[in-house]
Amino acid sequence: IWVKPSRLGLGHHRESQSISKPPYFSSANYLYWKTKIMLFIQANDLVVWDIIMDSPFIPLKQERELLVPK
Repeated sequence: IWVKPSRLGLGHHRESQSISKPPYFSSANYLYWKTKIMLFIQANDLVVWDIIMDSPFIPLKQERELLVPK
């Protein structure tokens, strides 16, 4: 028997668990989306996740003996 997702109370959880398609953002359940987007990014590229977590990266240039923001 097929039951419509809305009848199961899963209306906002209908997106697939695909790693090729990011989860749909819904402000109604931000914590759920936050977890899903975190897992989506980690599954696709851990380097990107590290960049997100270590941000902001400020590019530097050397002027005389000092490193200064570009």
